[in-house]
Amino acid sequence: AGGGAGTATPPVATTPAPVVTPVPSPAGPVTGAPKAKAKCTVARPSKVKKGRFGVTVRCDRRASLVVGGTVSFKSGRKTTKVRLATTRSTASKKTVTLRLPAKAVRALRSKKRLTVAVSVRATTAGGTTTAASRATRLR
Repeated sequence: AGGGAGTATPPVATTPAPVVTPVPSPAGPVTGAPKAKAKCTVARPSKVKKGRFGVTVRCDRRASLVVGGTVSFKSGRKTTKVRLATTRSTASKKTVTLRLPAKAVRALRSKKRLTVAVSVRATTAGGTTTAASRATRLR
């Protein structure tokens, strides 16, 4: 006989690997639609009360808002421009209260004509947009 011990190994049955077919999820592909930037508008400022005024900001989607701007007025021949302190908020529609700087409050008390320009920076997952109001007169 052969050169071995004479024991034969039984034949091994091989089963084919199971075939996995991908099942589409009911929500569609995972990638999703590209996120869009927010579109925002800034309304006219309200009347000044106790050195503060309100500005209504409307966006088409919820966004992180940073509201700021400048106030300008004439003193003699010179035009003075003062920056407003920025305010942060998260909303789709919000009335934000801004505080006038002391220099602008003094000018308003002495019947100077104040002009304010408000800007809004809205950040969403789609990116950042900036909206600004025209320079309007504060009352």
